[in-house]
Amino acid sequence: MDTEEEAELASVIRGARIDLDLWLEEWNSIIQKHSHEADSDTNITLLNLQIQHEWALITLHLKAISMMGVENLALMTDKQRNIILAAKEAAERHLELLLHASSANEGDFSSPASERTYLASFKWTMDFVWAKCAFSVLLVLRLSMLLRDPPERLMQLLRQAHELLEELERGTGGQIAYFQILAVSVEKCEKALREHMRQKELQQQCESGNGVGGAAAFVATPGELGDRQNGGSAGTPGNNDAEQDFQAYAPRELLLQWDFPGLNLRYIPIGWQDLLMDFDTMF
Repeated sequence: MDTEEEAELASVIRGARIDLDLWLEEWNSIIQKHSHEADSDTNITLLNLQIQHEWALITLHLKAISMMGVENLALMTDKQRNIILAAKEAAERHLELLLHASSANEGDFSSPASERTYLASFKWTMDFVWAKCAFSVLLVLRLSMLLRDPPERLMQLLRQAHELLEELERGTGGQIAYFQILAVSVEKCEKALREHMRQKELQQQCESGNGVGGAAAFVATPGELGDRQNGGSAGTPGNNDAEQDFQAYAPRELLLQWDFPGLNLRYIPIGWQDLLMDFDTMF
């Protein structure tokens, strides 16, 4: 995609965002105008609108990136990365909203009548709602890893993901396939983060002891960067591909049944020099 086409697509995205913001504003006004101030159903309806607004923003930006045909973040332009960042920010807000009605700490949705109502209702929802939930959490964790968020931020997102899992398990027993997808997503992300932290610690020890060449000692060879979907478990001794396993994790239900965008995104350094630099700046 050339510069002119990229600019045209960016203009379409801006226009779509304006339309979505107006849609949310108009419906909020309509609902609040025709409801009682203390109506708990109104609160839940407004929460649903915000969740759907963030979902629309997620898919808008990810489908735009899909149209550009670039899957490797290492090859993306700054404008393309900004589109990915916008999708990530919407996914983070989406996760917070999913948890909002499960907490009685703050906000308009914290009254006893609406407490836990949203996630508790998942036991009666369609597969598509479950699939959206599993996908959105997998997405926010993956993009956080791909865009190299600080480990503290990634750990915060993992805590939120665990909170969501606990809430869903409390309401459904955890026997639904998409719950299992969500649980595996969190597990793989945790393994990838632990591996990053272990490599960073080893790298620092090596550099302090050996000086030059410390980072190179922990760079995997091309043969070690294999896809683990057909066997083995991420994070086993002697293997440094937990993140590769996490990046490659794309459940067929989310790809084939629902065709959610963004699961093809990867971060693959384009050269050995970039790979060494990546290890130096990862966290």
